[in-house]
This record gives sequence, structure tokens and C-alpha cells, in this order.
Amino acid sequence: MILTTVDRLERYCSANPRFPAAFDALRKLAEEPFTKGRKEVDGDQIFINCAEYTTNPSETSSMEFHRRYIDVMWMLDGEEIIGIHPVSALKNIKKEYDPEGDYALADLDPEYTQLVMKKGMIAILFPEDAHAPSMQLNGPCTVHKLIGKVLVD
Repeated sequence: MILTTVDRLERYCSANPRFPAAFDALRKLAEEPFTKGRKEVDGDQIFINCAEYTTNPSETSSMEFHRRYIDVMWMLDGEEIIGIHPVSALKNIKKEYDPEGDYALADLDPEYTQLVMKKGMIAILFPEDAHAPSMQLNGPCTVHKLIGKVLVD
């Protein structure tokens, strides 16, 4: 897991050969008026989900993880807590891995690490990083977030 800002993204380009194109596409989208939905970048290798939602109490959260994609989450507006925990340490898988949707779900592990996301912050989450996004930080909050999906090399 990496927590950074747009001005420091370049130092992570070598972590995946698709990162430079993904980071460029995210920068361009961040400058445009926000519209929800999936934005195509490079077919199934890179795409971006533009998400809008209201944060929820942690009691309603689940951990998710992926195998095929790295998530690059850019907080445009709002704030949230993302719970982070190693996939290898998850105790209760409640939805087995779905290869078509590239996700599995587990109960929120009580020992998760809190990642506080505020406007301008970027989190890069790898397949080993289970995550529970959209948890309230200071009560319910509307979030606008770009979620780059980058195929694992």
C-alpha cells in the first residue's frame, strides 16, 4: 500500500509498467468536471471508475480484495477512512473470489489499519492489500473519488 499525493506520483511509475499511462489519465480526469461512471483508458488493462457515494459507519463495512487489478484511489472531494489489512491475515471470507468481477469480500477485521483519505490524497492498493473503503471519518460525507484499475503485470 502506498499513500501519496499527485506531486509525488512519478516516483512510483516503476512499480508497474502501466502506471505512467494510468497516472496521466487520472490527472486529466481530475481536471475535468466530475461525472460518475467508468472511463476507458486502455481496454481491460487500465480503466477508471468515477465514484460518488456517502460514507457509512464502520459497522456496515466489509473488506474487499482483488487479484487482477491494483486500485489507484484519488480523493477529489470529501473524506473517508479506508480500513487496510493484509489479505493473508483475513479471518472470515464471506464471498469467495469472483474472477469475473475480480473481488472477494471478508468481514472487517478488527485489527485493520486506518488510512485517512482527504481531498488530494492518493492511495495505491495492491492485491495483497484488503481494503474497506467508504467509512465515515467525522460523520456522513459525500465523496467524489477516482478509482484507477491497473492490471497487475
